Amino acid sequence: MSEIKKIGGDYRRPNVVAIGGGHGLSRTLLAAKSYAGSISAIVTVADDGGSSRVFRDELAVPALGDIRRCLIALADNDSLLAKVMSYRFLEGSFQGHPVGNFILAALCEMNSDLEAASSALGEELSAAGRVFPACNSVATLTATTDSGELISGQVAVMQRSGISEVKLVGQDINAPEKALLAIKEADQIIIGPGSLYTSLLAALSAEGIREAIETSEGRKIYIANLQQQKYETFGYNIADHIRALNKHGIKCDVTLLPVKSVLESGDIPDDTETIKVPLTTESGNIHDHNLLGEALAGLWLRHLESDKEV
Repeated sequence: MSEIKKIGGDYRRPNVVAIGGGHGLSRTLLAAKSYAGSISAIVTVADDGGSSRVFRDELAVPALGDIRRCLIALADNDSLLAKVMSYRFLEGSFQGHPVGNFILAALCEMNSDLEAASSALGEELSAAGRVFPACNSVATLTATTDSGELISGQVAVMQRSGISEVKLVGQDINAPEKALLAIKEADQIIIGPGSLYTSLLAALSAEGIREAIETSEGRKIYIANLQQQKYETFGYNIADHIRALNKHGIKCDVTLLPVKSVLESGDIPDDTETIKVPLTTESGNIHDHNLLGEALAGLWLRHLESDKEV
């Protein structure tokens, strides 16, 4: 029987918090919609490329693209507004810009900040959860390489290898209080899949998030990537990803390993539980949100059953 179908009746649906950015976080949110009781996304706003860079430079707003993707993922499947938000202009001065970025930028000016803008748009989309920016101000991702070189900007970091440490720089890089409260009340805190430094740690580096995760009683889950990135994680195996998270103060209880993955497991730390499960489409190039939902629901059911035994 489907693990998702088992949740109900005597089983409580979990409070889920997913952290990261890019397309990976969107896949996790689609998975969470199938089994979670409540969903909160905490999203990087450090992207400084493409359309997000233009809006940041012109209007001094944090990066909008990943917030837009997450709101669309949580929207009702039949939402016309969500479909419009995904539309990109094909020519002219607005070529390549998605409509959703214009809407979010307008709401930022009409409301107090990006958090309020995301909340207002989420209501209009009948979103299945809340989407929080990792911080409400313009933030710059910086990295230090193994040789001690300092790299500034998300795009620049993405194009470098040999990264030792990343952090956020800005006037106010504090995570929203409601996002920290969601972490405190979470049953599952899901990190990944996604770009290690420029998505996951870009979100996790906002002030207060690491401390909130460390003190939360929620189960911390890392979803492993399917392949290394050309520069950012060139030569990494899954154990290298886990060690990088640990180095930045993020320690997960369990790692979901895709059965199909280009990445080798490596020497995973003994204190990290690993579970190998099918997580990909037939091609093996992308995480399948249905399979991911089954795996995450299975972890929650196992947790509930272990509590019953105690």
